[in-house]
Amino acid sequence: MTIPVAPIIGVGTALAAGQYSPLESALRGDWNTTLIRLSRRLTGYDPSTGRWDWNNLLQGLVPIAAGLLIHKFVGGSPLNLNRILAQHKIPLIRI
Repeated sequence: MTIPVAPIIGVGTALAAGQYSPLESALRGDWNTTLIRLSRRLTGYDPSTGRWDWNNLLQGLVPIAAGLLIHKFVGGSPLNLNRILAQHKIPLIRI
């Protein structure tokens, strides 16, 4: 079993960073606000106002996309850092 670090960091950044993070409201136990903030971050749509905002979408999808691209191009071809990590028998961690 391996853990892909770059995509996990991207998802964590999307959920925890920023002024109105879904993680912050989830830790308070405010599930309605958490779902609204998740919708804002992952789709750009704000159910409370009924409006779509490009900036909200950028806060959520850009870190996730960056993590996936790093995983694809740094961990795989052309750099193949994951192969180097496997050859040196480093457990669990993959880029």
